[in-house]
Amino acid sequence: MKLSDLKKDDLAYTSALAAYWDTLGWVYFRMEDVDKAVKYLSSAWTLSQSPPMGYHLGQVYSKQHRKEAAVHIYRMALYRSSSRTHATQSEEETDARSRLEHLSPGSSTDTRSMPVPMN
Repeated sequence: MKLSDLKKDDLAYTSALAAYWDTLGWVYFRMEDVDKAVKYLSSAWTLSQSPPMGYHLGQVYSKQHRKEAAVHIYRMALYRSSSRTHATQSEEETDARSRLEHLSPGSSTDTRSMPVPMN
């Protein structure tokens, strides 16, 4: 495929793939296979940087006792979420803030001032 032949509809495949990987990774996490879960969820996060995918990945990192990685992902996902225009927090966002606060007290309140994540 050439860039000049790319259509807007073709870009939807990337979002769909990230959503499939997120779902599959979350299923593995719920089945307590965190090694497989982290592979799919980190790939989904890298591809889309969608806040819910980041919240899922943060939970996997927490389960693996990777505190710094979990804090980092939660902060990036919350930053991405705060850059969207919506009046109220989602249940997932509230949960992510709570988990972040538990891992790193005080860090859930300053996600709006974070630099733009680069990936």
